[in-house]
Amino acid sequence: KDHETACDVIQLCFESMQPGTSIAELSRVANRELIKRGYQAVDSPKRIGHGIGMARAEPPSLNEVETELHRPGMILALEPKVRSEKSAVHLEEDVLITEKGPEFLTSGCREDEWNRYGTPRARRSLARLKQVSSVRSMSSKAPWGVPLASQ
Repeated sequence: KDHETACDVIQLCFESMQPGTSIAELSRVANRELIKRGYQAVDSPKRIGHGIGMARAEPPSLNEVETELHRPGMILALEPKVRSEKSAVHLEEDVLITEKGPEFLTSGCREDEWNRYGTPRARRSLARLKQVSSVRSMSSKAPWGVPLASQ
């Protein structure tokens, strides 16, 4: 049940990750769903995710006080924690923001779907992740204009 809730919260957040929308809204979406299902909310300024670039975790921070908007080219790690009295589930899905909307780069919550429907989708996702990674490694700046730490 906790795993299913974590995947559902990730999906709801994913659907709200449109270009130009507030990153802070992700925490509100996650917390509304967690509370509705009887789980603990993620207290701000604790985050439900972070940016991904040249470092493992970097801005923006996915929390209720973040002022940044979703922009095409951002890669964000979406990782809301689901805590109950008996367990805690902490899943991460990486999401690319495109001009058309969000795109999953990972498949943790959809792993069962891959097992049912074969591997072509898995190969496409891996190819897309490699494509995005190679573009980012050639760039001197993160996609949203933040200079890399080495500059």
